[in-house]
Parts: sequence; structure tokens; C-alpha cells
Amino acid sequence: MYDNNYIGIGLERYILSNHVYLAANGFTEGDAVHLSNLVKKNQSIRTLSLSKNSFREEGGIVLGKALECNNSITYLDLSWNHLRQRGAVSVCYCLQINNTLESINLAWNGFGMEGCYEMGKTLLNNKKITELDLTSNRISLDAFRQLLPGVGKNKTLKILRIGFNPLTTDGAIDVLRSIFISESSIEELDLSDVLVDESFMKLLNEVKEKRNIRVKHGIVLRHDEITKGQHRSVLDTDDPMTILFEYMKQKNLRLIDLLHNLDRDHSDTLTRDEFQRGMTSIDLPLSSRALDILMKKLDINQDGQVDFEELTIKHKEYQRRITKLKMKSKTDRKFFKGFDKLEQLREAVRLRIALNVTRESQK
Repeated sequence: MYDNNYIGIGLERYILSNHVYLAANGFTEGDAVHLSNLVKKNQSIRTLSLSKNSFREEGGIVLGKALECNNSITYLDLSWNHLRQRGAVSVCYCLQINNTLESINLAWNGFGMEGCYEMGKTLLNNKKITELDLTSNRISLDAFRQLLPGVGKNKTLKILRIGFNPLTTDGAIDVLRSIFISESSIEELDLSDVLVDESFMKLLNEVKEKRNIRVKHGIVLRHDEITKGQHRSVLDTDDPMTILFEYMKQKNLRLIDLLHNLDRDHSDTLTRDEFQRGMTSIDLPLSSRALDILMKKLDINQDGQVDFEELTIKHKEYQRRITKLKMKSKTDRKFFKGFDKLEQLREAVRLRIALNVTRESQK
């Protein structure tokens, strides 16, 4: 870890620099003060890259206030900094004041509802931003809808990256419709890893007939894989075991309870069909692909059924994997992406369970 005084002295050589690249330097909250002084003093910086540090919420607040005072930076990269809610809000608020920033990368920061709300306000008023990256920020459908009014009304934003967020098929349709019916200038929309359906694809074709736009999206689901009405679309993931075991954890179930809850024919084993019916009944429906992956991982002897012993073995393996990934993500950044994606999936499960509890209480 660097000494704070050393950092302050070391940054003096950047006072007249036009391009400042300080990515992956191990900076933390305390170092943000020195970097904020650089941002305030140097009014000739054009490019500022501070990605893959660890400024977190407090550092984000400090840097946000400094960016309010800068009138030269056009490109800013604050991705992978754990800014979270208050840090994200501060950075978004600065964009309502700053009138030079054009390209902003805020990916992998955990924006949440508060950050999206503030960014939505920013996009309603900002007339400079042309490129915005909010990839993998744990943005749910409800949080995303706080952002949409700004996306639809902003006339300068041309590139929006919002992939690897739990937006659901509804969120994908919402953003495309917002672009279609508004005066939005978006030319490139990145929805990587976001599931879409046939309705989305039909709307996308209509949009492309009217305007030139490039759209990247996740897997296209068939209608028979989507439950309409009160329930949300199916979960298509490479890690269905996390969905299964996170549900068990949130419901305080033992493994034997989980087995009995899903075991329809009381055979003390689970087939693919029983997994499909059981997960659908608890509003955690898995896609055909995810079900295939789940069976392949759980069915050790490949006899087409999962028994209690196999569940026990795989649950222990899962717990060891989670513990190992969590520990490594704290010391090695190459493991952080995997752990953060795992946390997003667990959070999506917790959200669905909470929504189901709310629905039941309102009946």
C-alpha cells in the first residue's frame, strides 16, 4: 500500500498532463483526496483513467465533488471502483454541473436504485455526454426504470452500454421502446447477457426500419420459455446451482427439505422434469439450457436422476467454491468479476423471493 504523502508528491508530475492513466494502482478511499486535488488544479487534463482501484463510496464522494470544479476532462474512466450507492450518486450529480465530460465509463460499481435515479436526472439535463457505460452495476428492472426518462429525452447520448445487469426481457423492451418513441440520438445499445424475447426482436426490426442503430443483446427466448402475467421471464444462466442453493439458503431449508419440496412422485430423487416444475412453482423458472446444465452438474452418475447423496456432495462443492472465490476476489482482481457476477445472481434470487412475499401479503 502506498504512503499518502508519497502519493501526493508523486501526483505533482501530472499537474500539466493532458492524459492521466492511473488504473490498477491500488488506490483506496484515503488516496481520493490527493487525486481530487489533481483534478481541481489541472485544467488541461483531457483523459482521466482511474479504473480498477478501490475508491469505494467515500472516495467516490470526494472525486465527484472535484469533478464539479474541472472544466477540461472529456473522457473519464472510473470503472471497477466499488463506488456503490453514495459514491455513484456523487459522481452522477457532478455530471449535472460539469459541462465538458463526453465519454464516461462507470461499469462494475454497484449503482443500485439511488445511482440510477441520479443518473436519470443527469441525462435529463446534460447536453455533453455522448457515451455512457453502466455495464454490470447490479441494476434491476425497477432501478433501470429510474434511468429511462433521461435516456429517452437526452439528445446527445449516442452510445449506451447497460449489459450484464438483471434487467429481464421487460427491461430490454422498455429501453428499446423508449428510444423508438423519443427524440433519443442513441446509435449503439449494448444489452450483452440481457435476455430478450420474440416481442423484443419484432420491436427491434421496427426500430431499425426507422433509424440506424446497432444493438447487442443476450439469448433470444422462445415464448414457451416465458411466463407472462405476474411472473417474470425465465432465468438463463451458466450457474443454475447458485439459484437453487441460494433459494434454499433464503428459505432456511435443509437439503432434505429442498429435495422433498421438489420431489413430486416421492421417489427421493429428482428428475429434470421435477426440477423444471419445481423451480417454476417458486417463481424461479430456469431456461431449457440452464436445466440441462443443472442436471449435468448434479447428476454425478448420469442416471437421469439426482438423489440426496448427489445433492449433498454438490452442495459442499458449491460452498467451497463460493468461499474460495470470495477470498480470492479480495486480493486478486481477476477473480472479482466472477464473484461480482455471482453476487448479482444471488441478489436476483433474493429480489424474486421478496417480491413473491409482497404479492402473497397483498392477496
